[in-house]
Amino acid sequence: MDQISNHALWWLWLGVALLAMEILTTSFGFLFFGISALIVALLCWQFGLRDFIWEMICFALVGAVSVPLFRGRLRAIVNRSKNISIDAGKELVLNVPLAGHSEGIVEYQGVPWTVFNNSETSLAVGDRVQIVSVEGIRLIVMPVSPQKGEG
Repeated sequence: MDQISNHALWWLWLGVALLAMEILTTSFGFLFFGISALIVALLCWQFGLRDFIWEMICFALVGAVSVPLFRGRLRAIVNRSKNISIDAGKELVLNVPLAGHSEGIVEYQGVPWTVFNNSETSLAVGDRVQIVSVEGIRLIVMPVSPQKGEG
């Protein structure tokens, strides 16, 4: 492979890695820099950009400009859709202890989920909690208050 192809390939793989990280974090932080790396890969491939300094300048400029321009808009779209949650109100039994205002990993519907205890109360294994909301890949839960006659 020639130098142009190596540069384009390097930026392509960086873009793919950053987009994969975005899928794991869902924070819209890596998304724009992943797209920026793909744009630089395209510049290397189509226009023969070979100067690493200019590649870095293009990468930084596209990423730094796109984050403030588009991140807020994407977050607004996601926040509007957060109100529509088929899981809100459902209950689950914890298989890990959770201190107040802490996170843990639990299995819900056969899949591991990050669960956030949105109360001051420490929860033990076997406690029932109710899903208050879903934020991305995180379930926000509160302890279920015992029914009359229980406890």
